[in-house]
Amino acid sequence: MCGSPCTPNRIWSWLVHHFPPHPTDFGLSEDATLFMHSQWSIPQPVFIAYRAFLACYTFAWLIMSIVNAGQTTGLGGFFVFLTNWTYILLSFYLVISCISTSYASYRTRQCPSDGNLNKAEAAPIRQPGSNDNYPQSSSPDSESSGSVPEDISPQTTPTRLPFYFKITWVLLNVCLAFGPIISIIYWAFIFDPEFVYANQGGAYGVALTVHRHAFNTIFVYLDLAVSASPITFWHFVYPVGYGLLYMFFSLVYYWAGGTNPYIDSPAIYPSLLDWTNPGKTIGAVIAFAVVAIVFHSVAYGCYRLRMCVAGRFDMLTRAQLQARTLRNETHAGPGEEENQSTVVV
Repeated sequence: MCGSPCTPNRIWSWLVHHFPPHPTDFGLSEDATLFMHSQWSIPQPVFIAYRAFLACYTFAWLIMSIVNAGQTTGLGGFFVFLTNWTYILLSFYLVISCISTSYASYRTRQCPSDGNLNKAEAAPIRQPGSNDNYPQSSSPDSESSGSVPEDISPQTTPTRLPFYFKITWVLLNVCLAFGPIISIIYWAFIFDPEFVYANQGGAYGVALTVHRHAFNTIFVYLDLAVSASPITFWHFVYPVGYGLLYMFFSLVYYWAGGTNPYIDSPAIYPSLLDWTNPGKTIGAVIAFAVVAIVFHSVAYGCYRLRMCVAGRFDMLTRAQLQARTLRNETHAGPGEEENQSTVVV
């Protein structure tokens, strides 16, 4: 929460209105404009160029990693590891987000009232170089109090999020949770510079390793900081589901007689994911699910921090202001009804 004290009454009100979660909390319904613009006052062509650079850069390193794997451990071995799964998803996320942002921006310019892009026409769309999406405060204290301009009214009609933005939203949630998990585990417990240098192509292999195990986290959190994409706490189901999918793959891989491409072992990750010891592995699966929820919560906290900073500098988009006003009206606790329009949740 930002802009209002976290009193016990407000905390209790939040818990009452968010637990248990409603099935729609796990859905993918949101204002489409949040996925096609930056959180900050960045011209749209610059934002698209930024996304194009990240997409091309990451995808190029993915191709180089696949080619290098084909020349060292074998092409099939590349697709066994969770690290490479997640880097592939990150590359797809950046490429799809770049294409979808460009396409949605083009359609918005050509057909501003196109209902297929966003059903709720009450949410104006920022034009490149325009500051219309960042309403100015009428007084120095207006933002700190969370006041909303008179022309900002909460949306009552749900938006129809295009399928390509739904895909990017799911991929973003997965990468935000698993990027830091992979980075921390690899650099803390697995990385062996001599082994990487000897088995993955020398210094070139080391550079590829750094990109897959460090830049993966940097890039996805950079995009979270720059873009206006929302993060919802209950969307932890997507990274957890992704983790369970990989665990199921590892089990099938073990049953099929697959082995670690680097060592003669039936376990992809001998110390963590070894189905020759099912009890320990099931415990690791449960632990990974909990860790995924924890790191998704970290990503959600970073999103709330971004929203707080944007609010302080009058850079909340109209869609965010509308959603904030609607939340205030819906979640206001006893005694808060009179002040709900001035509370930031």
